Amino acid sequence: MTEGKKEKDWPQEKQRVFRVVKEITNKISSLKSRVKHLKDDVIDIRRDFWEDVTVNIEEMDDKLETEASIKQQAEFLSERERSHGQVSERLDILNRLREKPYFGRIDFKENNEDTTEPIYIGLASVMDENDDNFLVYDWRAPISSMYYDFPPGPANYDTIEGNISGGNNIKTSIYDPKW
Repeated sequence: MTEGKKEKDWPQEKQRVFRVVKEITNKISSLKSRVKHLKDDVIDIRRDFWEDVTVNIEEMDDKLETEASIKQQAEFLSERERSHGQVSERLDILNRLREKPYFGRIDFKENNEDTTEPIYIGLASVMDENDDNFLVYDWRAPISSMYYDFPPGPANYDTIEGNISGGNNIKTSIYDPKW
């Protein structure tokens, strides 16, 4: 990219960073509420575990029913704990992304297409507010391989539907933390 083109693109890139950070902040806000709700569920389930279990060991059928009740309650608790862990992990990643949402960009024009699509690469994927479009691609995603595996020029990546080929026009690191 020429220095003049780079300078011309900075206002747009800066505006895009702000848009992505705003989306990340919105997702963080939403997840904070969800993680609190899940944590409260886990605490409640643990506290009330034995109150919600039917314990009767007089007959063999009763013992089996008690065992099933304990297993069901334990599985429910385990599912809530897993969900809490996954949401907490995503929240941690989003907090890191808020500081530096992406580190690179590729402008990719797929063969037989008229438009060039900017591909932004970061620590993890971020979708727009409707989860329709990627704002940032995870550095491990197949499309991101073009950043690592190809110099500017012809490039391709594999998808479930097959190989996508085209041209990789720009390969640059674009994020400036001073913004």
